[in-house]
Amino acid sequence: MPASPRPWRTGLPSFCLVSAGAVLLLSACSAGGAEPGAGVAAERGGVPDEAGAEGDTSGFRQGPVPDERHPEVDEADLPEEPEPDAPLSDRMAWAALKEISEFAGKADPGATVACPEIEGESGESVTCEVSYFGAEIEYRIDIEENGSLLRYDATANGMPLLRDVMEAGLRSYEDSEYTVCEMDEIELVTPNEDSGIECRALDEERGTVVSYVILPTVSGSPSFLDEDTELS
Repeated sequence: MPASPRPWRTGLPSFCLVSAGAVLLLSACSAGGAEPGAGVAAERGGVPDEAGAEGDTSGFRQGPVPDERHPEVDEADLPEEPEPDAPLSDRMAWAALKEISEFAGKADPGATVACPEIEGESGESVTCEVSYFGAEIEYRIDIEENGSLLRYDATANGMPLLRDVMEAGLRSYEDSEYTVCEMDEIELVTPNEDSGIECRALDEERGTVVSYVILPTVSGSPSFLDEDTELS
């Protein structure tokens, strides 16, 4: 069964709040989190299950095989980015939604974000509430002084995986139209940790099934690991 997510520092770069007159500007400060750490083996092949009847597609969901394992989100599908002189809370709300959407690999036209007023002062902490495909995500922003600049770090109580996106990713990985993941339509997970979500893909010609567990990376792209993979 899927593992419970824990608070996680988000994977995008930290951002600086640069004072330019009366306007606070967002600019990238430093590199974000890393992809799966050393010692994580994501070898193709999975764990083969017992062969079933050739071409037996029952229990699987069919779809086209995409070119990529994880889709990119077009910013045109997101709300319009606020202007640089817009209230800081509006700009941070947009940044939160963009990061969450890119992690999941899909824009939610019905998503909502609510951030309290943000003054942009050192030591300030606020929590934005993001509603994304029915999942409620708490996106905490901590503002700290860094030399002559202010920067923010963001922490989420979990990042979203979408069942449709994960199954499509496995289709690409296994070059199979038939996959299934044992999960809800959306699950909140902790990146770079075993999600506990099991997926299977069918090789129609051989009538065999391979099984994996999902390890979500900081970008949201899934690594499909077999049961014997050791995480370090």
